[in-house]
Amino acid sequence: MRYLVLSIVALLSPALLVPAYALQSDREQEVYVEADSADLDEAKGIGIYRGNVLIKQGTMEIRGDEVTIKTKDRKFSSLTSIGAPARFQQQLELNQSPVLGNAKHIHYNVVDGILTMRNQAKLTRDGDVFTGNYLRYDTVNEKVKAKRADDGSERIKIIIQPATLNNGEGGGQ
Repeated sequence: MRYLVLSIVALLSPALLVPAYALQSDREQEVYVEADSADLDEAKGIGIYRGNVLIKQGTMEIRGDEVTIKTKDRKFSSLTSIGAPARFQQQLELNQSPVLGNAKHIHYNVVDGILTMRNQAKLTRDGDVFTGNYLRYDTVNEKVKAKRADDGSERIKIIIQPATLNNGEGGGQ
């Protein structure tokens, strides 16, 4: 299957794609988009990509069946990825493992660094795992908010690793 490979530099500035708190090198990288099709409306600041979509810039990677990128005043503001599941990955700090997220619906507000995942959501950060119907991760303040499904059928589940595993130190002395 052939993929449509696009440079969306005309739609948005790559330097504005990744927030200031992500790796500095990410902001300096080109934006790479791969999809089966694309609908771009520069006047409205919307790009919709469909079919096994991959968006990369530095350490940030978004995958989904359909990804919508929104810009405001030619500045990247958010993206929404829908898939079975949609996936998000980004290295926020050099000394930590990347944040991994997947859900059927992922929304990433680049301006404030909020990652919101709905419907079979899972977030992994340094071995800690959060699952539930709704997860909200504040990448700036490293806070997670989780909610169960409205009908109570899917409760949240959290696995938190001991501090020795999170910071890479070996077992007791």
